[in-house]
Amino acid sequence: MSTVPRISGDCVLIRRLFRMHPEPLASSSIMPFVLRHHSRFPIFTPVRYEVRLRDGYGTVTNLSPRGWRIHGNVPMQPGDVCSMKVRLDARNWVAISAGIVRWVRGDECGIETLVMNDESEEQLRDYIQERIKAL
Repeated sequence: MSTVPRISGDCVLIRRLFRMHPEPLASSSIMPFVLRHHSRFPIFTPVRYEVRLRDGYGTVTNLSPRGWRIHGNVPMQPGDVCSMKVRLDARNWVAISAGIVRWVRGDECGIETLVMNDESEEQLRDYIQERIKAL
């Protein structure tokens, strides 16, 4: 039984999909090198995630409007789909209903956001705008 609180109803759909198709996506889905269109911001904050029906905990070390770099205790593979809950500051946690692992190096991985609810998108956008103003 999972100890991580469910992030949203989308997670139920994702878990059902992975019960039917538990294998990671084909290696052809691995993201090739591309120039980023968004700035990445350093951050050191907790993350809770679920991948392949396992609960993981770790740290986000940078973020952008479309992606996350995390270090975690449950291994992931390129192509894995996960859900995450990330603490942006003392008041705000954002929920990522679905993200796809694009690369892995040891316990570190890059996750592209696929599905995020409107409230979390707004919180993330506001957080990034505050970081830009602080530069």
